[in-house]
Amino acid sequence: MARIEFTGPVDVASDGTFTVSGRVVADVPDVPNPPPPLPPAPSGLPWLGASEGGAHDGTLAAQLASRTVAVGGTWCDATPEDQLAMYSIGPGGKWATWTKPLDVAVGAIFKGRGETWARAADGAYESRWRQALTTMRTRWGARDKSLLWVSFAREFNGGSWQQLWGASPSEVGAYKVAHERWNALQAEIMPGSHAVWSLNDGTGWAYDVRRYRPAGVKAWGVDTYNSWPHVTNAAQWQAKILSRDSQGGPRGIEAHRLDAEQAGLPLVIPEWGQNGDPQAPGGGGDSPYYIAAMRDWMGEHAGSGPGQVLYAVYFNTWAIHQLWPQTMAPKSWARYRELF
Repeated sequence: MARIEFTGPVDVASDGTFTVSGRVVADVPDVPNPPPPLPPAPSGLPWLGASEGGAHDGTLAAQLASRTVAVGGTWCDATPEDQLAMYSIGPGGKWATWTKPLDVAVGAIFKGRGETWARAADGAYESRWRQALTTMRTRWGARDKSLLWVSFAREFNGGSWQQLWGASPSEVGAYKVAHERWNALQAEIMPGSHAVWSLNDGTGWAYDVRRYRPAGVKAWGVDTYNSWPHVTNAAQWQAKILSRDSQGGPRGIEAHRLDAEQAGLPLVIPEWGQNGDPQAPGGGGDSPYYIAAMRDWMGEHAGSGPGQVLYAVYFNTWAIHQLWPQTMAPKSWARYRELF
């Protein structure tokens, strides 16, 4: 509490100046410094978002400084049946009434059932893909199709989905043709929606992933997690985000961003997350530094032009990544809550 002392009565001159005599004492409350404003969102599409964990119904947003989850993420991809049903965006699904941008992973082929990229390139699965997109159109209903960002064959170059639709170096040609088939079907059946080329920031093979980029995509997507390696400081962060493979292809998110810029595409991040498990094979633990570094990096590059970050969806789902309502990384959650 600050005390201001001034005097009276007040004599006001014709020029607006005044003099005071006597004394009046008033107690005036201290005014705290306001928090610094958040960096602006890119034009057209806000980029702060999350998947699951209360993202769809407003309960996560109520915890955050911005009070906003502006883009969501979901998956219809684990099996051919999931691909066909599009459950999560239809009646009874978590995202059935969502009216903001949404990234939807839709799967691709299913190698465990004998499917191949070569047959996909020849059109063997086009009937199923057409049916899946038709179901997507029905379930999305009257909502604006431009809100949908569709990730086909997400993480084909690494991660847990590689066993389903991974594309090895010998399959690059077939993969590109098949992806372009999907893109053409999406443009026909879901006009106005956006096809995303969706990768992992690591890879199980030694190849330059840039060779795989198909025609007809509207965004370059990359999933990234604080693991392989796990970072806790600036030097580790810079090494991680700038890393490239032995063929010169991008691994870190900054390397992906620079290559997206060269390709004339915005960068999107369908999944990112902290790995809160200190026993994780690729490293993990509570690293609020990583949360702040991601926030700063996204804010620096936010936008909708080539090489700008159009949206980023926090993977608020599995126990090792979830920040709310339960978390293995309370300091990271506190930083996320403050910055997002």
